[in-house]
Amino acid sequence: MTKLVHGEEALNQAIKISNALFKGDIKALNKSDIEAGFKDVPSYALEEEEKGLVDLLVEANISSSKRQAREDIKMERSILTVSVSKMQVTS
Repeated sequence: MTKLVHGEEALNQAIKISNALFKGDIKALNKSDIEAGFKDVPSYALEEEEKGLVDLLVEANISSSKRQAREDIKMERSILTVSVSKMQVTS
């Protein structure tokens, strides 16, 4: 379907992005691939430098309440999976 709607090049890029993400090889992607792969992914910009995860999940509308956010984190049922090996903050 992707080939019919978007063409051969877009299909090949989608396959490349999917393979890299599912195999954990994000270094195989260039800037264009990353931008294309995440262009429709919802995002949330932090207004403060420091914020607790519970508050962040509620403000970003990932969890419906603080209680739900705590349950999601505790039970590992959250749709948000966080794996951070290195974080760099720039202003």
